[in-house]
Amino acid sequence: MDPPKMSFKEVKKRTILQGLRALKAPAVIGVLVTSIFAIPSLKWGPGHELDHLELFAGQCSVTRGEFQEGRTSSVAMDLDHNPETMNMLTNTGFVSALYHATCLRPGSGCLAAPVCSSFVYMNSGTARRSESNPYGQECYESVLSGNEEISQLGEFKPRTKSTQTISLVDHYYDADGNRRVKGNGNLKASQAYPLGFGVALAKLRTRHAKENRRRALRLIKQHARKSQIMKRCTRKDGLWLKCANLNPVLEFLA
Repeated sequence: MDPPKMSFKEVKKRTILQGLRALKAPAVIGVLVTSIFAIPSLKWGPGHELDHLELFAGQCSVTRGEFQEGRTSSVAMDLDHNPETMNMLTNTGFVSALYHATCLRPGSGCLAAPVCSSFVYMNSGTARRSESNPYGQECYESVLSGNEEISQLGEFKPRTKSTQTISLVDHYYDADGNRRVKGNGNLKASQAYPLGFGVALAKLRTRHAKENRRRALRLIKQHARKSQIMKRCTRKDGLWLKCANLNPVLEFLA
């Protein structure tokens, strides 16, 4: 008797988990993905696949570019669009972002737009930077490379009068004494993608679409041939659960 044919949903889940194992991802990430696929109200199938996902989308310049290139199955997520379902600091928003990520088709695109730096306190759980240890945990490549870049900035400092220092966020403490930040007008103005950027990026993706898909399918086949098992209860998992605060999400999905 022939084995039962796997559904599109099961194939999709297996493909993602195989990729995570090949990347040696923490087991807790696999648990998150499995939990997403266990939600009965969510749908997977050829009609639900995405060409592009833009997170922290702002003015959606990249998504607009994708639409102009004919890839209309593109999704943009931003807190300003829907504070209830697109706030990734909430369980619902985080799960929604994960679901859309699992819907991306091979060779598709995903862009996350926040400023990425190991020199912000929000990343201190990994970087381990502090006033007493500004160099942080240099065993991480991102921290080490950041230190090297900063050390070389002096060579590019203009020899003229220093430019004005602009603060992009306002720091404050909430009623419970927790430290918070809120983007001010400078942050919004400085971090908005110009519409031309989104169009140019979408055109670039169109130019390399066939090659991107070939590479993606080749990786999927390579991952399927590997049989390594994702280890559980490792120290890395403990750090992810603690520093990424994933326990509330797992409880929400349970």
